[in-house]
Amino acid sequence: MEEAYARMEETIQKKIKDTDKIIADLQKKNSKAEEKEAAAIKSFAEVQKMEKELEEEKNRVNSIVSCLGEGLIVTDAAGKITSFNPAAEWMLEMSESKAIGQDINLALPLYVGKECEKTIPYEDYPTIKAIHNKKILISHLS
Repeated sequence: MEEAYARMEETIQKKIKDTDKIIADLQKKNSKAEEKEAAAIKSFAEVQKMEKELEEEKNRVNSIVSCLGEGLIVTDAAGKITSFNPAAEWMLEMSESKAIGQDINLALPLYVGKECEKTIPYEDYPTIKAIHNKKILISHLS
């Protein structure tokens, strides 16, 4: 009988040891998970901060652009108007809402000749050439 109790005691001690090992492993995994969660929270906070700073910078630039006395028209790489300031609206008698998304060359066709009787072929527009050559085009309307 003593021998049976000794085996039972040995089995119980082994199970306790195994259970302690499992608990230690789980605690270690939990600690790593908590570290990852803390890092993710920190990264999220940094992203939120950068988004806020970007939004503030965007608002600052928009404020500057809208106060310019010169007309400013910005296009994307495809020549679609993405920004159109109030001075450009006034000079060209076109609202920003009408201009945004339009091809700049279709929104602002170029005419030649004394009486502006004909338009320049689309592929010869300075803006088209500048966009295709990845150049900045500065034009003054006088």
